[in-house]
Amino acid sequence: MSQANAKFDRIDVFGAISTTSTTMFREGNYKNGLFPDNSFGKSEKLRFSDIGLKGGATYKVNGRNYLFANAAYLTRAPLFDNVFVSPRTRDVVVDDVTNEKITSVEGGYLYTAPRLKAKAVFYHTIFNDAIENRSFYLDYGSFKSYINYTLTDIERTHSGTELSVDANLGKGFSATAAAAIGSYFYSSRPLATITIDNTNTVNSTGETVYIKNLHVELTPQNAYAFGVNYRSTKFWNVGLSANYFANSYFDFSPARRTDDALQNIEKDSETWKNLLSQQRTDGQFTLDLSAGWSYKLNNKFKSLKRNTFFLVYLNVKQPA
Repeated sequence: MSQANAKFDRIDVFGAISTTSTTMFREGNYKNGLFPDNSFGKSEKLRFSDIGLKGGATYKVNGRNYLFANAAYLTRAPLFDNVFVSPRTRDVVVDDVTNEKITSVEGGYLYTAPRLKAKAVFYHTIFNDAIENRSFYLDYGSFKSYINYTLTDIERTHSGTELSVDANLGKGFSATAAAAIGSYFYSSRPLATITIDNTNTVNSTGETVYIKNLHVELTPQNAYAFGVNYRSTKFWNVGLSANYFANSYFDFSPARRTDDALQNIEKDSETWKNLLSQQRTDGQFTLDLSAGWSYKLNNKFKSLKRNTFFLVYLNVKQPA
């Protein structure tokens, strides 16, 4: 990785480049009777070369106000579990496996003063050519078996705002507040290759999976936090923080979002809507209490040559 920086009276700029190489292969430890030719031993090695480019600038309005903007482009090798259609049973590689491409831009405002620091960031990131391999038991139609759904040409879009404030209230008290408000969704209709673990044939390839505009699963898209802290001159501190997470969505089943699954369902009917909907979880709230105390052992044991401290920490988290 290489990075260059330049600083001027009013503006700072930087640029960075990185390169990586990833090699992977599958090694089977036993021969599967259904796949005698490609289940045992080492598979062919797969090699991926990646590059990352990033650049940005910060404009210094004055000693306390700053404006900044950054942009990045990088490629990322697929995960091992997503490269093979069924790594548990055989070394068959996903068709047209390729690197994921990530393009990102962000900009924001930073305020820094002795008693107050604040930051606002706006970001937009697009992930292209992602691959996901999902394995599950499907008790539907002619399947009734453990199957593998290999999704290719996945595109996701992440955009949002992050806000934070850190205030020194004086006399040992401080407060922090933060908010992350995002929108993470699938922006393409990927193609699926369907394979079954108990047969050596490919059941389906190039089948469209209708997930466009679904939310990215299993992550809160909005998060908020507020906390207060007291730090004593006698080397102890206590803090209380409240956190709220919202707009988290359950994972989807690709098997119910294909033409085959929907062919006998009346469009826009209640069943149709239930099959294509995505369930959202309830918001989650936590209240966290933390406390700490430190004692410099050198005050008691003069023979200690280095600064040595005894530390005690307590953390209590109450979900609601």
